Amino acid sequence: CLHAAAWGELARQRLLAPLLQAEEARSLTLLNDRFEKALADKRSFVHFGAGAEAEVGLYWLADPATAGVPLADRAEQVIVEQLQAGAMVSEEEVEAEACRRLPGWLTPERRLVQACLRSYAAEDAAGEWRLRAEDEPSTRAQDLEEVARLLHEIGRQLGYTVEQRQDTVWLDAFGLERYTFRVRTDAAFGQALRDAGEVIHVLPGGRGPLVAEKARRDPRLRAWLQAGLHLVKFRHVRRLAAETTLTRDNLDERLALDPIHESDPQLPLL
Repeated sequence: CLHAAAWGELARQRLLAPLLQAEEARSLTLLNDRFEKALADKRSFVHFGAGAEAEVGLYWLADPATAGVPLADRAEQVIVEQLQAGAMVSEEEVEAEACRRLPGWLTPERRLVQACLRSYAAEDAAGEWRLRAEDEPSTRAQDLEEVARLLHEIGRQLGYTVEQRQDTVWLDAFGLERYTFRVRTDAAFGQALRDAGEVIHVLPGGRGPLVAEKARRDPRLRAWLQAGLHLVKFRHVRRLAAETTLTRDNLDERLALDPIHESDPQLPLL
């Protein structure tokens, strides 16, 4: 894809004709070598799944500060906006709109479009999709308020000082941040990969398959998920709020009991 994008940009700038007219017979081969040399520059690019060949694996920026929003997150936003318009839509209509909004090299894979649809919408017998009732903006606003309130209650019950900033923060007796929770309704974690500090993102359980699909496509997200506890489901917060045996000592263990990719595990009785 990077090669194709580079060749396309050279063609757009009308720079390929001089290369083809050059006396040097190996001009195109030399240009390919230039591409590969540039990609091998570790100051500019990170090579994931690196092998002997430049074509193997995926590339990312060594300094992602200037990177835009990841394609998967943009596709999710486009599809959610279409579903929130209220009308029943077919998968073909959703895919066509996603391709129109994200053209060229940004065209999302059909598998990603399907994962976004299944995460937010329900399909009827005729193959039409509508935003699920629990994902209506008003319903999710109530969920956000409820989960934030429960996090306050759990934190206070465990003896932490709870502060509501942009996130819900639990402080110990010395005023040090011990846990930071960010309650959200989407699965867009592009910015989270850049954030400093440990944040636990609390989101609807229905986002699980979408998170898994994004992690399949993105080795950065996959490594982030494997590096520690970053995601907790709404329903798990509700269970923890009702648990009578929750303590500071077993909190981390309890938080990890309902991984984002699992369906409905039970909390231990003791």
